[in-house]
Amino acid sequence: MHKRTIYNRFDIYITLLIALQFFGIYGGALQPVRVLSLLSFPVLLMCRANLKYYRYEFVFFVFFLISGLALTIFSFYVAEAMKELLYLAISFNMVFNVIIAANNAKRPKNSIIRGWFLFLLFALPIAVFEIFFDWHFSNSKVSAGTFLGGHDRVLKKFAALTFGNFNLFNVVIVYALPFAFSFLLLDKLEKKIKVVLLALLLTGGLVILVNGSRGAFLGAIICVACFFWKSFTKKKRKNLFVLIAVLVMGINYLTTKGSNLLLVFTDKKDRLFSDNARQTLIEISFEELVNSNFLGVGPANIEYIIVNNHGYNLGATHNLFMEILAQYGLPVFLGFIYLLYRIYKRAFKVDKISKYIIITSILIIPITSVINSKYLAGVNFWLFLASLLIISNHKLKKIE
Repeated sequence: MHKRTIYNRFDIYITLLIALQFFGIYGGALQPVRVLSLLSFPVLLMCRANLKYYRYEFVFFVFFLISGLALTIFSFYVAEAMKELLYLAISFNMVFNVIIAANNAKRPKNSIIRGWFLFLLFALPIAVFEIFFDWHFSNSKVSAGTFLGGHDRVLKKFAALTFGNFNLFNVVIVYALPFAFSFLLLDKLEKKIKVVLLALLLTGGLVILVNGSRGAFLGAIICVACFFWKSFTKKKRKNLFVLIAVLVMGINYLTTKGSNLLLVFTDKKDRLFSDNARQTLIEISFEELVNSNFLGVGPANIEYIIVNNHGYNLGATHNLFMEILAQYGLPVFLGFIYLLYRIYKRAFKVDKISKYIIITSILIIPITSVINSKYLAGVNFWLFLASLLIISNHKLKKIE
């Protein structure tokens, strides 16, 4: 008698798609995640696809694209606008690929968690190697041997992996944390997996600290705080005590030997730009939104306007919400906010571990949305959103 498998090819597809983020921005337009998504689309179209639960998401994505197409008449660079819309179309396709696969998978929610876990498992050991040996991939936008500080200069340690810039890597690590922490909430978890997971979580925190992103650090703290809360309610006191012990050792290291790491948070010259610059970018973006009668300035247009109309060399808004609001207008922005609200509302219909993932993820979205730039054209946020759409579906098999 054959042993019944608990995962099928659709589970493997979901896990692989998320884990492929390991390759970062290599491939440019043909990043492995995009390639797999496009190649699998014709096959998934022939599978069972009950999309009634996601009717709003489908209508919203279509409205998003139509609005973008209509606004291209205001674009200074039509080619750039069309490129962003093409990337968005591929990302929206990828979201629904995940949804269709989840409808056919045996354990879709577990497969989502496994994908994020595998991403951390592949990425973080290499990140540690980057930090200790000051070796980086060829697409890194920060060169090795960079220094920070004043008279007592310190060598800038960082890990960007294959993402080109360490801020984007930080964002994806924080995206993965709620899913990784959820593993510790499982009732039946092998001790060796728990040890590996705790080591990964500690390593992820170390990478964020070394990279010096205050936003990512705050996002990680939120994930830990939510896990503490859940551990008390689930009475997983062993997990809680182990994590507290790890945090205490980490804080002790920072206060005694980690002064160089703390310098990264306080050295203004090391940052790409200051908080005042970010505020100015938001003010300019909102001003242009008002000038457009709240309809938006058009896809990939805000950067050109900031640079050429306001003489501000930084260009990108470095804010997911302002990217949507300033470029695609108030109607699309409100639709996006309502989509997030729907995910949050569904948290109260799912199992407790799924609820932890959703609540924690919704809390970190505002934080992770101001760390990097050009969120819409990338794949990472949309994979994160697709993961939440699956986790929040109470009709799918619960996490166990």
